[in-house]
Amino acid sequence: NAVISESSPTCLVLSRQNTSAISRTKEQIDAIENGGYLIKEEGDATLSLIASGSELQLALDASDVLLNEHGIKTNVISMPCLDVFLEQGDDYQSKVIKPDLPALVVELSHPNSWYKILNKGDKVLGIESFGESAPANVLLEHFGFTTANVVELSKSLVND
Repeated sequence: NAVISESSPTCLVLSRQNTSAISRTKEQIDAIENGGYLIKEEGDATLSLIASGSELQLALDASDVLLNEHGIKTNVISMPCLDVFLEQGDDYQSKVIKPDLPALVVELSHPNSWYKILNKGDKVLGIESFGESAPANVLLEHFGFTTANVVELSKSLVND
């Protein structure tokens, strides 16, 4: 979609960090064109984790810890393009982000745009300041982008 768009600007943002390849099914690869899709769906999930880019692995890691150590089932949503996702119909959006589940967005950027899809009580782990300089792992820890912190924020949403 974005790469062939002739009607709007396109920006591909690539990570400088070492990231793992994430396996996807053909259906998930096809669903990328919808802007967002379920990359992990658990029956009886009690929480949605939403992420894009390098944050997706963090959300998947936290989802595994939540299930294996706390018995909390989560849906993990990959959101490569929020604007394209918002162009999808309400039916598609609510199949991907279940409106009856609390949601946590993991975003290594400013959180403002995510409030378009969230409900009261949902949370965004984002960065609201600019200018910090340090090695990536130090900044990730400083801003709370760790598996342990995502797990704690998730537990607080489920337990509210």
